[in-house]
Amino acid sequence: MTELRCPNCGKVFSVNEADYAAIVSQVKNTEFQQELDRRVAELHEKQQAELENKELKAKQDYEQRLGAKVAELSKKDAEIARLTEQVSSAVQAERLKFNQELAEKDTEINKLKAQGSSRAARADGPSGRAPRAEQGKGRYPGQGCRYR
Repeated sequence: MTELRCPNCGKVFSVNEADYAAIVSQVKNTEFQQELDRRVAELHEKQQAELENKELKAKQDYEQRLGAKVAELSKKDAEIARLTEQVSSAVQAERLKFNQELAEKDTEINKLKAQGSSRAARADGPSGRAPRAEQGKGRYPGQGCRYR
C-alpha cells in the first residue's frame, strides 16, 4: 500500500497498488495532454507566423513589381508626351512653311499680274497707238506698214 498526502487539506491516506497506478496514470495523462496541447498551440502559432511572413513577402514582391510597372508607365507617358510635342512641332513647322510658300506664290502671282497690267498699259500707250517697234508690222504676214 502506498500513502498519499492531499495537497489541499494535508491529510494522509493510503491506497492500494491498483488505485495508485490509476491515479498516476491520470496525472500522467493530464500532464501529457497539457504538454500536447501546448505543443500544438506552439506549432499553430509558428505556422501562422510563417504564413504571415510569406504573405508579407508576397505583398512586398507585388508592391515592388507594381512600382517597377508604374515607373515604366511613367517613362512611356513621358515618351508619348515628348513624341506628341515633336509631332505637333513638326506639323506646326510644316503649316508655317506651307503658309510662307503660299504667301510667296500669292506675291509672285500679284507681281506677274502687275507686270501683265503694265505691259498692257504700255502696249496701249498714252496716245492709244502701238509702240514704234510694232508699227511696221501688220496684222497678216507680208503686210507692211499701214501708211504705205
